[in-house]
Amino acid sequence: MKNVMTKAWEIARKGATQFGGSIKSYFAEALKLAWAQIKAPVSVTVELVSGSRKYKSWVAEIVGTHAKFKFERNFINQFRGVELETNKVYTLEEGKVYDVNNVNTRYYATVRNGRLVELNESEVMELVA
Repeated sequence: MKNVMTKAWEIARKGATQFGGSIKSYFAEALKLAWAQIKAPVSVTVELVSGSRKYKSWVAEIVGTHAKFKFERNFINQFRGVELETNKVYTLEEGKVYDVNNVNTRYYATVRNGRLVELNESEVMELVA
């Protein structure tokens, strides 16, 4: 909460300096802008080896549980790079749980405070159940 108020006063001062008027008159709008900046989702980019036709790299968001496969997944197809020619770069958002397969290495992950954190299967089950 302190960070939001500090950021709001900073934005209000900047507005008053740039456009004139009192800092207090800018504070209400500055508070909205500060909350938006603090609440904005943080994302992390992950670069995976492109792999081959037999060993593919992919990222899937885990959206729930599945009776047969344990987890319901939505595969992410938005990556930078051309499949089978260069490495794939995915953008992962904070607050979501991912299943990452990098050729022969597979792990679960989430983004916390701007960092990629690996999870075990029981932690994933707690987050999506």
